[in-house]
Amino acid sequence: MKTMKDIIKEISRWTSIIISVLMFVVACSDDKEDGAPGEPAPAAPTITDFVPPHGVPGVTITITGTGLKEANEVTVGGKQVELTGEATDTEIKVMTTEEVTGGKIKVTTPYGTAETVSEFVVDAVFQTPSLTVVPQDNVSYWDIITLEGENLDIVEKVFFGTVEARIIREDEATRAVEGASVTELKVEVPYYDTTDAVNIFLEYTNEDNELVKMDTQKSFTVTPREPKLDAVSSIDADFFDQISLTGTDLHLVEKVIFGTTEAVIDKENSNSTVLKVTVPYYEEEEPVTITLVYRYGAEDNVAEGRRSESVDKFAAKKVQPEDVECPESIMPGTVFEITGKNLLMVETVKIGDYVVAIDKEASTQEKLVCSLPGDISEGSTGNNFVIVYWNGMKTKTVSTNIEIKVQANIIIRNVVLATDNGTARYYSLTTGNYYTASDYTEVQDTEILVEFSRKGGANDANNNYNRINASVYKNNVVPRHGFPLFFRRLNKNVNTDETPIVDFIKGTSAENVENTPITMEKMLALGYDNTNADGSVGGTNKSREYTYIDYKLNDDKWNDGTLSATAAIAGIQPGDIQVVVIRKSNKSGEDRTVLGLGFIEMVSIDKGEISADPNGDAKTASWTVNLYFPKDILSVADKVIRE
Repeated sequence: MKTMKDIIKEISRWTSIIISVLMFVVACSDDKEDGAPGEPAPAAPTITDFVPPHGVPGVTITITGTGLKEANEVTVGGKQVELTGEATDTEIKVMTTEEVTGGKIKVTTPYGTAETVSEFVVDAVFQTPSLTVVPQDNVSYWDIITLEGENLDIVEKVFFGTVEARIIREDEATRAVEGASVTELKVEVPYYDTTDAVNIFLEYTNEDNELVKMDTQKSFTVTPREPKLDAVSSIDADFFDQISLTGTDLHLVEKVIFGTTEAVIDKENSNSTVLKVTVPYYEEEEPVTITLVYRYGAEDNVAEGRRSESVDKFAAKKVQPEDVECPESIMPGTVFEITGKNLLMVETVKIGDYVVAIDKEASTQEKLVCSLPGDISEGSTGNNFVIVYWNGMKTKTVSTNIEIKVQANIIIRNVVLATDNGTARYYSLTTGNYYTASDYTEVQDTEILVEFSRKGGANDANNNYNRINASVYKNNVVPRHGFPLFFRRLNKNVNTDETPIVDFIKGTSAENVENTPITMEKMLALGYDNTNADGSVGGTNKSREYTYIDYKLNDDKWNDGTLSATAAIAGIQPGDIQVVVIRKSNKSGEDRTVLGLGFIEMVSIDKGEISADPNGDAKTASWTVNLYFPKDILSVADKVIRE
């Protein structure tokens, strides 16, 4: 009896026999399909070469090798291509497509696959530019338009007919991204001398590096627009005012003409819609037309330019000086006033042959503060009084009967002396110049200088005053500089009535300081007391004189001369006149001969900050004085004792 182990062995043996028989049957079947028994199986394909190695999409590639006849798939860079023509075992042909971007060639047959070592290269296809849209609806010269088309990024120049246009390149960054797909090109329409239609030409470099100028067969017709003036910022501005003209196409304007007179254009601040112009002076009395003179560019050879006129007319305000009046008699070197209206527009004033100096800072619309040159030596009558304004374009004669009255002496009126006039405390009595402590020494021997000083002290009657003295002249200094000056108040502490001299100086007598020279002889004839205190004349003694003039801010008795004999000589108050005596020397024992006389008239006194200090403050006080000296007074400089 068979055991279970024997049964299992028997089954395994029969299973092996059955499998062997089946494998034999299958092998016999395969041998039948591949060929006759004993023949070799077909080999896998091989590729030995392909031509061309590169080409544009659509090119035919010839592939050579072995086992190619039964190729059922060919790819280039992974993209399947179509077989074309008759295939042989050693050669097949394929045609590339737009999808092929290059790469290795792979051929597949039922027996295997072959792939090239090198890659097929797809050549770039050169795309010529073209135009599809040319805007031209109401397009004028210098307008910027956008041309539409294909491959416009390679365009180097654009021509309207034969005239080159400017290409606007602001979109270069965009074109760099878009590459050959660029479809827009901005150009500025150039000026060309015809309004007929012209063709647009594009110039570019082709694939052979040749410059090509291509007629796009697209025409363009320009519609020229002239500059148009729509509005004026101020239709009644005045001459030389700047105004704004607004309109369209104003960038073409070369000139702006008011009536017949050309205006100045502020080109820096003007543009295509605004012209900034300065209204010119023009002679026309009636409102004028504003004419715009323009060209369509440098090549627009219209002889006098093209013209466009304003619809509205412009009327300048023509503000002028009015009611102008001048003193009938004027002295050289003196300040006088011209009155009227709108006087600040006056640029020049002439009296006779002389140009009048105008103090612009002190002048107003109703008053011009003026002076004639001080070196006029001869007087004259019947002089024309002329004003010039409107940038020299208008001259008006106001009067024909002005007298230039040459004064007989040096007269300087309304001089303000202040101790805090900057640092200029020294004043020339004969030239009107101020000097500082550092520069007065340069002129101390050639000009008659005084120093205006102060001493302040609250509640101190004796030490709160302002003073004029000749402190530039120092005793016991060798060499001694400056002029020895002494002072004496007229009509105080004298033996004669000096009222006629006061009238002479103030101009209330027929013979006065304006028409009669100041001399010692004349002053003696009028009652000048030149005696010494002891009754003698001349010599080495002073003649009722002092070395300074004082005004004490809180001592009226000193000022009116009733306090003492010194006050009668050295004090001063508004209305008083002090004699300025110039001597050879102020040193005792030396010759004190009088070399000349002059006069200081006190006009007024400003006591300064009296509200802050009830006793006055000499630091802020000032004097206003008039000065009178002979014209030849400086000629005595070489007679002064210096050593």
